[in-house]
Amino acid sequence: MNLKNKRVFLTGASQGIGFSIAKHLIKEGAIVFLTAIPSEQELIEVCKEIDPDRQNTFYSVMDVSIESQVVQVVEKAEREMGRIDILINNAGIAFQDFVLDSNLNRMKREFDVNYFGTYFVTQMVLKRMLPKKEGLIVNTGSFLAKLPGPTQANYSASKSAVLAFSSALRGEVEDLGIKVKVFIPGLTETNLMKSLNIASPRLMKPDEVAKMMIQFLKNENVEYVCGIFNRIIINTGRFFPEFVRRILKCYILKAYKNAEQ
Repeated sequence: MNLKNKRVFLTGASQGIGFSIAKHLIKEGAIVFLTAIPSEQELIEVCKEIDPDRQNTFYSVMDVSIESQVVQVVEKAEREMGRIDILINNAGIAFQDFVLDSNLNRMKREFDVNYFGTYFVTQMVLKRMLPKKEGLIVNTGSFLAKLPGPTQANYSASKSAVLAFSSALRGEVEDLGIKVKVFIPGLTETNLMKSLNIASPRLMKPDEVAKMMIQFLKNENVEYVCGIFNRIIINTGRFFPEFVRRILKCYILKAYKNAEQ
């Protein structure tokens, strides 16, 4: 797929992976509608940084978990860009707790943003893609959805729900001209990652992940796992699940306990 002049609706665009994806989309000649929770001024600054002439960026503050906001902002995006060719559901949050220590409100918030937010935005954008019988929806999964680990039960569950949702949706719309794909970043050096205590031999850079997203948008694959190291671990886990589970358990628990000391 040539991304030049493609209209892209991107959530979670103000920082980290989302910011880097937006930057590279602009370099490819795409027109991008950026959404995120931070203030309008922060989004304006992001647009100025990645698109100094402000020819190819639009923006709106939006909490993906609030359905009324999603409806209004998707309508605004279609009005300002003319159409939506590509949806990238990138918004996500994560908390870290043992199950016995978990907070119900934080658990609900993770699902509201990671799963229901993806669901709401997809539903609203899909209604606009179907009449044209053309469109691409990319949902962001997680390495921890493939290989859940201790202290990440709820986050892993919310991202696993995204994987299941994407697979089911693909079956509903692939014969109607709509493609549904899943992008799975590895552990990446972002503010979200800094808030967690998870050890990794190597954290990926947001810019590195964004470049992989651009290539993924252009090809026909329906799923992509970032980083050869992550692909090896996930594939090994298919054949030796208990072995990989124990290694992941040691890495996560060691980092978590060290941080608490």
